[in-house]
Amino acid sequence: MRVVAISDIYAGSLHTNDQKLEELVLHINMLKPDIVLLLGNYINSWSILGHYTDPNRVSEILTHIKSTYGTFAVFGQDDVFRGKNVSETAFKRNNIKTLSDKATVVSVGNKKSLMLLGIDSSKDEPKTEEAEAESPETESPETETPE
Repeated sequence: MRVVAISDIYAGSLHTNDQKLEELVLHINMLKPDIVLLLGNYINSWSILGHYTDPNRVSEILTHIKSTYGTFAVFGQDDVFRGKNVSETAFKRNNIKTLSDKATVVSVGNKKSLMLLGIDSSKDEPKTEEAEAESPETESPETETPE
């Protein structure tokens, strides 16, 4: 089974224009993957470090990825800058399966299957107990108790 995983494309940044994105798709296709996993942060959210790229354009280019069993995507924190629904709608419109906090079972041959679970990291990450203990904003003010 050949799996290709791609993340942090940041289309629209100084180093990723449409041509570079199309080259990435060509390289992925040359690997002849069975499954492609798109792991988020497709759009550059900092216009000062590039230019705005329409999520529809990014998904139109990524839809040319060829794989035996499918291309699956989750979203990262930078994908919500222009609105996650915009990116998710664009991906779905171009038949890229999105797994935002969902699981799917992919049949991969003679009575074999693979379960994929997509965790949406475009949401605020839950704090661990250690992080909460270190964070000054989570400390509760001391209160005096009446005697």
